[in-house]
Amino acid sequence: MKKFVVILLAVLCVISCISCGNSDDTDEIINNTDAPTITDAPETDAPETDAPATDAPETDAPAVTPEAVEMTARLLPIADTYVVNDSAKTTDFGNEDRLRVKKDDEGQLTRNAFLKFDLSKVSLESVNKAVIRIECQYLSKNEADIKGRDVNLYATSSDWQESSFNWDTQPAVIEKIADVESSLFVGYQWVEIDVTDYLKAHMGETVTFLICNEGVSSEGNYLDFNSSEKAGHEPQLVIVGMGIPDENAEADEKEPEVKPIVGGSTESWMPIADTYVESKDGYPTDNGSAESLMVKKADAKNLSRNIYLKFNTSKTSVTDVTKATILLYCTYVSKDESEIPTRDMNLYAVSSDWSESSFNWANQPATIEKVADIESSSFVAWQWIEIDVTDYVKAHIGETISFALKNEGVDSENNHLTFFSRTKEGFEPQLVIE
Repeated sequence: MKKFVVILLAVLCVISCISCGNSDDTDEIINNTDAPTITDAPETDAPETDAPATDAPETDAPAVTPEAVEMTARLLPIADTYVVNDSAKTTDFGNEDRLRVKKDDEGQLTRNAFLKFDLSKVSLESVNKAVIRIECQYLSKNEADIKGRDVNLYATSSDWQESSFNWDTQPAVIEKIADVESSLFVGYQWVEIDVTDYLKAHMGETVTFLICNEGVSSEGNYLDFNSSEKAGHEPQLVIVGMGIPDENAEADEKEPEVKPIVGGSTESWMPIADTYVESKDGYPTDNGSAESLMVKKADAKNLSRNIYLKFNTSKTSVTDVTKATILLYCTYVSKDESEIPTRDMNLYAVSSDWSESSFNWANQPATIEKVADIESSSFVAWQWIEIDVTDYVKAHIGETISFALKNEGVDSENNHLTFFSRTKEGFEPQLVIE
């Protein structure tokens, strides 16, 4: 019995030892639950769980820079004038509608013209081409006078004012820019003078140009150009280059159909078509591409001519018309007193169902009504004439409207009048609406 008890106690002791060993192993495993290999395991997946965060820099990426495109800037002078070295050498001519250039040192009648432009607001990044455009108002066609011209363009200091400018206060010359061919000057036409290299070096500045004749002294070698006081014919500085369009300003920089905008409530429209027809036998050809518009009464000779003008006013912003006039630039009128009584000039509203490219005497549009009876004395060569069409435009604003100008006076071979058509830049007929 004692032997059994001893064996039993021994067995129990062994079992107790085994039990104690198992208890120690269990504690080690529990403690290992804090081991990095287990508790940090989820962090190995962090890049995937934080994937949206990796996209954050892309949301802050800068916008793609717009690509530069070719653009054109047209500037009018901020000042222009001319000076003379005669008894009026202390007089300024800033308010005149012309700029005179002449070489006549012997008679103390030399004249120099100046143009000032502000380039500070031109947004071009680079300049491809730059030209000064000036419209010649008058020049002598005498061969001797032509040979006496040596017209040159200089850059000068811009430290001057139009209102206090004369021969004695001319600015200092900086450099010569161009020698201009005399043959380029034609009466009532534009001439372009290249100033590209100088503009490339002076973008963003205020620049001044001097036009002078350094040829042979002569009483008749002068040139007259239109100044900034001549509305619609002002000198221009045209700059073509690369730049990034401003989306907000783009609409303002586009050449509008309304040309030019004279004021906030005044518009000036060019014709969408203009032409003239002639009753000459066997002459059905249209004249839509001609530079001139002619009107004449000569039925006996089959040489009568009528002028037609078509305007589209559908995009006008004028809602309440107070005045409307047609402007025509007259280029020829006979000064013979006997011709004046043969003119009985009338303006009619006509159907707009016609096209410039297929228009002749035989298919003239139907007359709607008489709009104006024009005094013959109103027509003067090389001047604008105004014809009042207020009542008709009031009733038809927003429509496409056409007018015919006719001479319904006495037959004559020489009573014709000539005007510039819309193909003559700067002298186009206009419908001015206020």
